[in-house]
Amino acid sequence: MAVALTPFRDELDEPALVAILSSNTFPFHSSPEPSAADAHARIDSGSFRLPDNEVYWITDDGERVGFVNFQEMSDDAPVLDLRLAQRARGRGVGTQALRQATTAVFTAHPAINRIEGVTRHDNIAMRTVFAHCGYVLEAHYRQAWPGPSGMPTDATGYAIIRHDWQTGQITPIDWA
Repeated sequence: MAVALTPFRDELDEPALVAILSSNTFPFHSSPEPSAADAHARIDSGSFRLPDNEVYWITDDGERVGFVNFQEMSDDAPVLDLRLAQRARGRGVGTQALRQATTAVFTAHPAINRIEGVTRHDNIAMRTVFAHCGYVLEAHYRQAWPGPSGMPTDATGYAIIRHDWQTGQITPIDWA
């Protein structure tokens, strides 16, 4: 497995982005089965455009298998959205991609001090990816995420700070 990242190129890559979003299910997202129209609407709204978003394709052995979108790049703490095609899940692709993407953002943007991510509390795969990549559980949000059958469910917030990324050491959280 050779996981790599390549930058998203706006209009040139939009058909591939629509295909990834509309041909896979994302059971832990608020829109688990986006249609092509849903994907086009997100693109048209600017959800993948610079300067406020920085998007990378995730490739595995040269094949596009997902993306990571860093949103709110004008803030010093962007929020990430990582999506993998079903065929790429459970093989370590997400962990490799998030490590590379974290390095790319911290290296290219010295003013960014932290990167955040939120996922449903029962998305054990993504929570494991966060932990393997040095992201720390910082929050538990009660009934904050659209859940199955329309009932709200809990979400968890993770983040990595620049110091921890640079040193490989986790800074303890002071809960006082």
